[in-house]
Amino acid sequence: MAAILHPEPLPTTRPARPRLVLLEGGGSVAGHPFTGHPLRSGERAVARARLVPWLLVASALVGVWSLATAPGAEVLHAPEARVHVVSPGESLWSIAGSLGVRGDRRDVVDRLADVNGGYTVHPDQRLAIPEDLLGGK
Repeated sequence: MAAILHPEPLPTTRPARPRLVLLEGGGSVAGHPFTGHPLRSGERAVARARLVPWLLVASALVGVWSLATAPGAEVLHAPEARVHVVSPGESLWSIAGSLGVRGDRRDVVDRLADVNGGYTVHPDQRLAIPEDLLGGK
């Protein structure tokens, strides 16, 4: 069996565009999550826009959970601190002097103020004394 080829010139015009056919019912294969009716394109966009924040929250929760339960994850604790109960007439200056820390007492007062939220103290207030100020350095 033999075949004879006759070359034909290529067409110089563009092929016609495919015909667009509108189908009844509008549209999508996926339906509304509650009613099952087909969604139009605008409704699909709204449904996606409502879904995005929930996905972000869910992914954030999964991320926090995975960090908290990862092997070797430990809760970091603040360094040990002693508690000093302020007596009437005491100030941070007098408390800093009673700690016996060598060096400039102003640095000790500033450290106590940073740890305890300010320079003002009141009788019966409980002050945290950081470990680095203990032991008379």
